Amino acid sequence: MTDLEAVLKLVRADPKIKGVLVVTDGIFSMTGALVPLPDFVRIAKKYGAKTLVDEAHSVGVVGEAGRGVEEYFNMPGQIDILVGTFSKAFGFVGGYVVARKSIIDYLQFTAAAWIFSTSLPSCILAGINEAVHTHIQDKTIIAKLRRNRDYLWENIKRQLLVPIPIRVGAIMPLLFSSNESLLKAVETLARHKIKCGAVTFPAIKRGVGLLRIIPTASHSFEDFDRLSEALAEIEGRYGFTKAPSQ
Repeated sequence: MTDLEAVLKLVRADPKIKGVLVVTDGIFSMTGALVPLPDFVRIAKKYGAKTLVDEAHSVGVVGEAGRGVEEYFNMPGQIDILVGTFSKAFGFVGGYVVARKSIIDYLQFTAAAWIFSTSLPSCILAGINEAVHTHIQDKTIIAKLRRNRDYLWENIKRQLLVPIPIRVGAIMPLLFSSNESLLKAVETLARHKIKCGAVTFPAIKRGVGLLRIIPTASHSFEDFDRLSEALAEIEGRYGFTKAPSQ
């Protein structure tokens, strides 16, 4: 936030620059860190900037009903533009933009991705509508996700030496000091019949690897017990580095 304010102060010193849009993730995809939304909004408003939050990893995950970061921080309507995807928590394809009507009208006439693409099939739209409705109305889904997440992270906390991130969303990163160690870890998990995302440059900084663990509501405690045992084996053989800062 200190860097954000310094940049906005510099931008506002240039009279040629008019409109300013500040963009952030709701939950950052690689570290699982949650945007400090109150500070983000306060600083943006101080310098007359509009705000955009990408909720790809936060909608359906944080907030009492899974409505995202605005609900989590009890700040409804404080973001100018919310964008997100239906391909993660809701299990479909496509994405969305939420904003006031003048912004939506502008996008419909200027956004190349909108103008030069075809509409989603009606069956997909019906499925998205039902998935979002079910997810928001059925509180047991998000409750099970959080119960599973907490169980897994407590398991790993007991078994591993490396610090793990705070429990907010559903992304748990484990860093390796080299890509070679990461690939060996993925091979070890495969032998245990576990598939897990392996991340390297350019998604993260060069020279390190990241195991991106994401529990879901459909996993079982037995799944997490098996994963924890495999991660303990990996730590004993290859070792983790300190988890990304929150």
